[in-house]
Amino acid sequence: MNPLPPRAEIDLGTLEQFRSTWRPSFMHRLLRKLKEARSWMLSARNATDLPGALLLSICRTRPPNGPGFYSRCFRRLIPELSIHPRSLQGFSIAIHPSDIAELIIYEECFIRRVYDLALLPFKPDIVVDCGGFKGYFTLLARVWFPTAAFVVFEPHPVNYGLMCSNFKRNSVDVDAHCEAVSNRTGEMSFSGAGFGGSLTCSAAEEGSIRVHVANLCDVITGLSPRRLLLKLDVEGEEINIL
Repeated sequence: MNPLPPRAEIDLGTLEQFRSTWRPSFMHRLLRKLKEARSWMLSARNATDLPGALLLSICRTRPPNGPGFYSRCFRRLIPELSIHPRSLQGFSIAIHPSDIAELIIYEECFIRRVYDLALLPFKPDIVVDCGGFKGYFTLLARVWFPTAAFVVFEPHPVNYGLMCSNFKRNSVDVDAHCEAVSNRTGEMSFSGAGFGGSLTCSAAEEGSIRVHVANLCDVITGLSPRRLLLKLDVEGEEINIL
């Protein structure tokens, strides 16, 4: 009769090392996720916005933009949320949880606060927003400078439409243009969408569209501002403009 195979021995030292490695790693990830969720919830102004802010924090790390069943169901059930960012002091924005670009720009404007307008040493009479996206920066500047005139350029027609909707829902008067800006006037190809679209010289590039282009220097000269606040986020075209 063949003897029974020896029982597998467990190396307690290896097991303990695994536990000591796994626990801090798990706790670190958990605490990081909780901290991120808290920062998103703190960005909301009203208690009624907290569930939406929490949902957006989850979508920021796991965006429901794939072809899977969960993502498709999510997009059908919750195509859009309305939220009042604390920094906007009563203004609200419509945001699509499945659009990672909107989540990233929301995070930049209202959580990380990369546009700290409190540091501006003057009050502008005109604010020009080049690369308006969905209007987040313009609404933020409107809070800080309510008497200023606002001019916004956004070349992508989908972004432009959603941007204007955000202005309309808050009754904000903005001179909005569905145009790109550069150092010349005319028409060019525009490639990409979201917050990564840019002007291109190749009309044959897949997915590109034709857009009107305004000469930013001429625009500013025509406005004749005494104190100008210019936000320039045009995905590389800054080199030609400046």
